[in-house]
This record gives sequence, C-alpha cells and structure tokens, in this order.
Amino acid sequence: MKFYAHKEIDKKKWDSLVNESKTSSLYLNSWYLDAVCPKWDALIWDDYKGAIPLPTKKFLFLKKIYQPYFLQQTGLVVKEESDTIQYLLDFEKWKSILYFYIQIQFNSNIIFPPSFKWNLRLKKNYVLSLSPDYSALWKGYNENRRRNIKKAIKQGISIQNCSNIDAAIGMYIDNQAKKQNELKNDVYEILKQVYSVCSKRKITNLLSCVNSENKIISYALFVIWQNRIYYLFGTMNEEGRKYSAISLLFDHIIKSHASESKILDFEGGNIEGIGNYFASFGAQTEEFACLTK
Repeated sequence: MKFYAHKEIDKKKWDSLVNESKTSSLYLNSWYLDAVCPKWDALIWDDYKGAIPLPTKKFLFLKKIYQPYFLQQTGLVVKEESDTIQYLLDFEKWKSILYFYIQIQFNSNIIFPPSFKWNLRLKKNYVLSLSPDYSALWKGYNENRRRNIKKAIKQGISIQNCSNIDAAIGMYIDNQAKKQNELKNDVYEILKQVYSVCSKRKITNLLSCVNSENKIISYALFVIWQNRIYYLFGTMNEEGRKYSAISLLFDHIIKSHASESKILDFEGGNIEGIGNYFASFGAQTEEFACLTK
C-alpha cells in the first residue's frame, strides 16, 4: 500500500481498475472524482490491483478526508475480491491520518476480524432491478404510487428530455433549498461539473415534467453507468408537488429500461420517509458501510 498525491495518480491505470472490478461504481471513476473533489488523493496497492480514493480538503494546516456532495459511496475498489479484507486491514493500520469519514459499498459476506477497530455503521440504500417487464414492475408499485402517477397523466402532465441544468438548480433554490437548510453555492457548482463530465460521456438523462400549458414543474437527473442507473438530483415546484411529478419521472425511467439487466439506484433511504417513498416503487434495501476513525 502506498499513498499517492493527486498529481501522482495514473488516471489511465485507475480507470482501467474501476472498469474491470466487480466492486466498482460510477463514483470511483477518476473523472467523476475530479468533478466532486478536484484534489482527491489515493491509497494504491500492488500497481493498481486495489485502490481507495481519499477525497480531501484542508482544515487549518491539516488535510481531512470527507464525504463530498454527489458522492454517496467511495471506498475500496479491487481487482480480486479475495483481497478486500487484507486491503482494509492495511488501511486500518495507516497512521498518516487522524480522522476520516468514508462510505463504502458493503458486501454482507465480509466478516471483519475482532481486531478491527473502526467505527462501522450500516446505512440504507434503495435499489430496483429492472429485469422484469414493465407490467410486472408496475404491479410492484404500491397502490398510492400507481394512483398518483395516473392522476398526473390525467392532468396532462408529460415528460420531456432537456439539457438546462441551470434551470433545474434554479427550481431547487426557489422551492426546496430553504426547507432543506440552504446549500452553499459551491454545491451547485459541483452538480454542474458532474452534469458536464457525464454529459460529455453521453451517460446523463435530465428529464422534466411539463404541465398542459407546457410549463416545467419538475426535474430529475439520472446517470447511467454500466448496469446501474443513478438518481442524482430531483426538484419540483408547488404544482409538481401537488401532482407528484417526481413519481412520473421515476416511472418514465423504469418504463424506458424495463426488461434490461440494469438496476435503478435511488441513492438514499436512510431517512425513513424517503426510504418509504422509494420502497413504494417496489425497491429493495441495499446496505453499505459508513466507516469513521
């Protein structure tokens, strides 16, 4: 195991590991990490057979590892899953950092040894397999979800593709920001960067709901990478809330990718109310670990 400062990381080797690994995710790509944390560092094993990105920022005169916005999970990516425990034990012994907070994909088959001293807390994520056909997926929605979607359609609300991420952010600022503790402007800039880098790779799907007067009442941003569709951002105005427009956007994504070997990742659910909403689409819980030191 060796520490690499950001400028020392071989991005080509890094992304090759991410693309080959069974433990990879969208968040682990170098270009995605660059968008959410331009100065990330890394620990790398055996010439890129394993790696952990270290999103860092300065805190007084020290560097602190933190969990950036739009980066639900970071963690360990490995070429061989059998190396996972050993690499984590190596990381545990790393003395160069006094504090970190990191969220990783959690394999329930991993048994940590008694000597493992990190604080480990499991968090919930909700996912939906899109392998069944749409008819079967629709039946998996609960009654209230189906009723709200039908209500939105009856009101003449429809779906459009769009590319105006600034307008989506503007709707969020006007309608949700104050209720959810206003975010700093740099958070919106990170979202713009994420949208930009993903759009260049043609893996974004920014959707809007429009009413019968062709006015936008809701937005949702999805990113498709490998076999997973990530829900990264959503917003709505009062009319969108009234007609549960976000539900119509989720239904559109589910319908568009039904019968495909993909997973819809709702990116959340640890808060009970949000988890219940995602579960109303038939989504199942998927645990990941939050490690702190």
